[in-house]
Amino acid sequence: MSCRAEVFVDVDRTPVAVPVQALLSEQADVARHQGAAGKTTRQRQYLLVESGGTVTRRHVESGVSDDRHVEIVSGLARGDRVITGPAKTMRHLRDNQRVRAVPAMLDLP
Repeated sequence: MSCRAEVFVDVDRTPVAVPVQALLSEQADVARHQGAAGKTTRQRQYLLVESGGTVTRRHVESGVSDDRHVEIVSGLARGDRVITGPAKTMRHLRDNQRVRAVPAMLDLP
């Protein structure tokens, strides 16, 4: 058996959302809490943003998501130009690398 449901949360605002494939993650070393030795790793999420023809990695905090889009709670402003594409290509993009922007046709709800 299966079920699909839609849950509406905080419907009085318009969140900033990006395509799921635009959200990337990396391992980050973080210091452990008070007195514990060593470091631990955790996933940090980021987007690649185009500005002035170059790529900038921007760390973000994500919120709710569906099959196609994910809400960005912090780290991205409305109007920022997010890079998306095949994961194989995106993982090789680096900060300050030159890119040519091609507008995407989005079908946001």
